[in-house]
Amino acid sequence: MEQLCTTLIKKILTYTNIRENEEQIEVYVYGLLTYIYILLPLIILYSISIFYHVFIEILIWSILFTTLRKYTGGYHAPHPLLCFLYSITLGISCIFLIHLNISVSYFTYLSICIISLCIFVILSPVTRKDFTKTARTKCKIKISIYLTLFTLLFTYFSSYQIVLLHAALSTLLLCLVEKWHT
Repeated sequence: MEQLCTTLIKKILTYTNIRENEEQIEVYVYGLLTYIYILLPLIILYSISIFYHVFIEILIWSILFTTLRKYTGGYHAPHPLLCFLYSITLGISCIFLIHLNISVSYFTYLSICIISLCIFVILSPVTRKDFTKTARTKCKIKISIYLTLFTLLFTYFSSYQIVLLHAALSTLLLCLVEKWHT
């Protein structure tokens, strides 16, 4: 994939008459690879979700998951291909749960959200050890706000509760795995 991106960047630079600088090419290739590794799983996941008629649910899941993941940290795959596979697996498992049509009692739903919130506040941010105490506190506040907002919002939309729980538990799993590895 990297070779393909390098070739593509060199062709673009040739067509735009920009002089090829090896350091500049590396930066462009890195940027292109980053976009590909972020967008490709989403494109595949959204395509599958359209096929199964759960696009809105997967969109909600991906927004909540990436928002929580941004502030909690958690396990990072050692290779972009593994990250791609993990992302697709988590998204497809959410589609699978939606199709199982599992109903969760209000008490169970709220309990899982509260427990997840508590664990997030205790552990977060897992992967950023260099954060100052103030930065860590800001992360914990943002996590609390996001999870509380989504919990309140989806309390009234019972069809989306399983999506929220899956996003929270997926993020929680990644945090626990990372904490276990360190």
